[in-house]
Amino acid sequence: MGLWDHFIVAKTDVADLGMPSVESLGEHDGWRYVRVPYDVGTDAAVENVARLLEAPVIGAYVADSDAAAVYCADGSGLRSWLAINPSYDDGDPEHTEQWLDAEAHKDAAESVARWAAEYAPKKPSGAEIVSALAELEDPDLGAEVGERMLVFADEGLRAVFGLLGFASLDEAVFMVGRG
Repeated sequence: MGLWDHFIVAKTDVADLGMPSVESLGEHDGWRYVRVPYDVGTDAAVENVARLLEAPVIGAYVADSDAAAVYCADGSGLRSWLAINPSYDDGDPEHTEQWLDAEAHKDAAESVARWAAEYAPKKPSGAEIVSALAELEDPDLGAEVGERMLVFADEGLRAVFGLLGFASLDEAVFMVGRG
């Protein structure tokens, strides 16, 4: 069984959101890390928390280490999202389409980079994000399934969050992750 997780990181305290079962994962450089309930979609959690707190928020999910996505928002709402691997169990065609369409994936990475330029501790370019994910692709597995593929989508999350400067994410989330 692979890693399953669903979390957000906000530039402000997210403890008083009124969401049941929010699990604090700690704070690093002024960013608060929390695991959110599975019945709340990651995109909705990121957007709603950003609007409610009028603060930058980034969040992600990983589904059975097969698929992952990163979502970024500010006080105005959701600004971007980035697919990592095809969608889990073919449940989200838009996710798979973005991952497999090189131009759409590049555009999504550029959008995450624009969010990072304003808010993240580090400011990678979209090309750096795409390149980091490409380095993790397994050509043998990709050849087997007929499309680009990472063996473990959570490795893609680690790469993206590391590029953005969220260094404590491994300790806070992935080491504590369910699995």
